[in-house]
Amino acid sequence: MKAATRRADGTIELDDRVHELSLADNLVDYLLLRTSVNDVAQFAVHHLIDRLRVWHLAILRCTPEGHLTKLGSFGHSDSADAPSLAGHNFMTDPNFRRTLAKGLPHSSFPLPGWTSLDFHEMERWQHARGPELLWPLQIPARTVGVLQFNFLSVPDASEVIEDVSAISPVFSLLALHASPPDRDSASTFGSDADPGIDTLTHSLSDRQLDILKWMSMGMTNDQIAHQIKFSASTVRQETMVIYRFLHVGGRSEAAAEGKRLGLI
Repeated sequence: MKAATRRADGTIELDDRVHELSLADNLVDYLLLRTSVNDVAQFAVHHLIDRLRVWHLAILRCTPEGHLTKLGSFGHSDSADAPSLAGHNFMTDPNFRRTLAKGLPHSSFPLPGWTSLDFHEMERWQHARGPELLWPLQIPARTVGVLQFNFLSVPDASEVIEDVSAISPVFSLLALHASPPDRDSASTFGSDADPGIDTLTHSLSDRQLDILKWMSMGMTNDQIAHQIKFSASTVRQETMVIYRFLHVGGRSEAAAEGKRLGLI
């Protein structure tokens, strides 16, 4: 899922699908005027509520401390008491950590190609009014938030994928816009000059996931370097990033933890 990228001149470039929804110009106006997150999100989600029969939609931002903070909540008038992930510490929840790391939508109902939630606390969040979907919000090399949907009934998977994937870049920008100013740096956007991942608000890159896979197959750094056509020193640097992300101290531990989290 492509989110948003920052050009050299500092301006934001949104996914082409967002432009097709005629959202980009108005969103830029909102951001320049520093209108509330609530106003921007209302503008972005109004068609999702009716089209996908959404009873409740919450936008949550990942904080550096490892919690989720609610930025806005929308839906029908009786959805104010809907269960929320706000305040949940995802750093201590390996299942939620796996969700963020893989960057995939997770649902409490079966849909082809989607991953069902297996959080031990899911019953606390589930509501009788319908199934739930969590959709990670991402920019390059970083997960910045989560969309939490509660549906009136099980939706059509193709409609959800088409509509939510098209609009998610807008929410990614909202979550990023609501982050502290010192977090809005080059490394936030996955700069090649700073490949490190210091907190679990980040995700492993595709290259790092490939290296993790080859590590689990017993390949040496030199063999991996030959495979991806990078230097062995680059592989070692990426290996250190993987170790920090998984909180492990060696290759065998990284492979075991990667398999446990479903990253391999």
